[in-house]
Amino acid sequence: MNTNHPWQSGPSELIKHAIDHLHQEDDFNQRIAFLLLDVGVETLFKTFLQLPEEVTGTKAGFSERIKASEGNFHELIQGIRKAAGSRLDKIDLTHIQFYHDLRNKLYHQGNGITVPTEKAKGYATLVVECLKILLDVDLFPFLLIEEEIKSKQAKHRAQVDEFEKVRQELKSQFDDLHQVAILALESVEPTMVLPSFRVQYEKWLELFEAQYHAWNSKLWAESKAENTIDEVKYHPKQYASLLTEVKPNMPSVFLNFIEKHQLKEDDVLAIATSHDFEEVLLNLVVVALKLPIELRSIYFEADFIVHQKAIDTHNIMQFLGKEFEDPIVELIKTSKEVSQQIIEIRDILLTNTPRV
Repeated sequence: MNTNHPWQSGPSELIKHAIDHLHQEDDFNQRIAFLLLDVGVETLFKTFLQLPEEVTGTKAGFSERIKASEGNFHELIQGIRKAAGSRLDKIDLTHIQFYHDLRNKLYHQGNGITVPTEKAKGYATLVVECLKILLDVDLFPFLLIEEEIKSKQAKHRAQVDEFEKVRQELKSQFDDLHQVAILALESVEPTMVLPSFRVQYEKWLELFEAQYHAWNSKLWAESKAENTIDEVKYHPKQYASLLTEVKPNMPSVFLNFIEKHQLKEDDVLAIATSHDFEEVLLNLVVVALKLPIELRSIYFEADFIVHQKAIDTHNIMQFLGKEFEDPIVELIKTSKEVSQQIIEIRDILLTNTPRV
């Protein structure tokens, strides 16, 4: 709100204050807004009528204008109609008279009387238009901000609802993929789907994680000492040394699987470094069936999306790898793409699972 002249501030502040109450949706604030709008428009009209001709450019006589400004509301309307000339041709001043009469009922019979939101907004729109025309103060941005906020909120809710629908669909497909993986693994490696294997594997995993962390820290320390920390690369011999260290405690079922399928050290570590047992089983069945599937990135994306129960745009943009104007829309798009990839992996598993 910009006011460059002292006579603009009085009506503008009253009307702006009314708009602030209008943005509150409860009945009390709607009544306060309506009353303030009526005081504001009355102040506006009186201010305009009492201003010098040099300011308003009116053709009405000064004494006539003063008389109208000191009369009742009907006389005030008649005076402003004549003084404003053609400037208010597009404003139906009888509507302002109507709202003023409603204000009188509200003022004198206030208990139990409510002001419908549409009437309060209708009055505000008329008053703001008159303020712009008569005193050149534009409060439309303040009046429209509520609609903009509500529009943005509605858009956000719609996006969140759409994402939740997509997320639930992906979760269902993800769960289905895990079940298909178990059935597929059972047909070729039945001992690996037994509850006893999971217990043994998860117990071993705790020890493995400690050994892996120690090995990784040692490698980084050596690289730092050699000033090659920016070029750290894990070599087959280094993988082999770690695998030799962790093998003695490895569950026999898992060790037999590794030897049977002749897994390389880095492949073993790629499986073992997963903290999700369902992902481990999925990797095992891909190996057992010799399927050309790269799971790691797809599984990571699916797992991230499925667990996004609360929308956090910062986390979403980190996940997406760049900033987007509308990250939720991009997440929905990515979710649909990942969903299609999960379905394709599931179909590949079903196609390649041996019939019992």
